[in-house]
Amino acid sequence: MTFKLWESKVYVLKEGWNTFCQKHSLREHEDFVTVRCSAMIKLCFSISSRRLRPCFVCS
Repeated sequence: MTFKLWESKVYVLKEGWNTFCQKHSLREHEDFVTVRCSAMIKLCFSISSRRLRPCFVCS
């Protein structure tokens, strides 16, 4: 997976994100993903995730 600087201020995850999601069984609207980055000597990042409980909204 690649973490790139975009628009000179925003970092984005590129190449490999979909494969990562499939490998770790991440689900849209159910998993909360946190990305932490560090640029001390070399840019690196870590990803953690947790599954959220379903939320039902009354209409």
